[in-house]
Amino acid sequence: MYNIKHRIIKKAQQLSKTSVALALIACAMLIQACQRNYDVDERQLSVSIEPLRYITEAIAGDCYKVTTITPEGVSPETYMPTPQQIMNISKGSAYIYLGSLSFEQQNLGRIIENCPHLYTINVSENISLLPHEDCCSSTDSADPHIWTSVKNMKTIATNIHKALCLMDSANVSVYDQRYDSLINHLDEINMAIHKELDSLEHRTFLINHPSLAYFATQYDLHQISVEKDGKESSAERVANLIKQCKEEKVRKVFLQKQNNKRTASYIATEVGADTMTINPLAYRWDMEMLHIAKSLAK
Repeated sequence: MYNIKHRIIKKAQQLSKTSVALALIACAMLIQACQRNYDVDERQLSVSIEPLRYITEAIAGDCYKVTTITPEGVSPETYMPTPQQIMNISKGSAYIYLGSLSFEQQNLGRIIENCPHLYTINVSENISLLPHEDCCSSTDSADPHIWTSVKNMKTIATNIHKALCLMDSANVSVYDQRYDSLINHLDEINMAIHKELDSLEHRTFLINHPSLAYFATQYDLHQISVEKDGKESSAERVANLIKQCKEEKVRKVFLQKQNNKRTASYIATEVGADTMTINPLAYRWDMEMLHIAKSLAK
């Protein structure tokens, strides 16, 4: 038993060293590249997650090419970009970020310091952050899932619109028109969600990963999360969650596709609730939020 534990600990230490080594390599490549004279793609932007790509492309249209750092199906809270991805950020004209993800906080300062040409856009400006009660892998206590609220997405769109107009004054009229159209669309999505949820009798839901706190706050819902401190629940906590779900008459259990679903599925069976797989990180964020609302209303 000791040898098994020893091997597990040693393997974890090796993985940790590998992550640190990759981060150091990325930083070294970044500093070296930014000290050289290389061509910057003035029409390339990088964003942290797919919902930000959706909002950015809705405003920018064909004026910019937008690439996403976090791959499809991967949690942005635990993902670490490759050295090449960090290089690609530095070779674009701007980086649009949330400000609360681990890889942003670890690498953004170095990128800004060594690549002064890069325009950085923090989309969380003017958004009231919620405390991360079930703190996962973000490096501070703020809940990073700000994009799961339509209200917040309107603020994010405003921040991006303002930045694009400053960066590219020749196309301000394009950005203004597309921004106005986007805001109208977000208002329609908000109204559609209200229509589904305003008369909802059971307003508490369970989710395997605590990603919908901003959504719940905007629409007067109550989120219960299986994860606690970024970890799966203990047997005692699972028993308490089952009891709480029964007391609050939970009818829906959401399974976020990027995270472990087993415990949440088990609890759903125990309390007789329906399960629904969701993806708040989907590119078509607007349709996903409406899908979540419709799932609750069924």
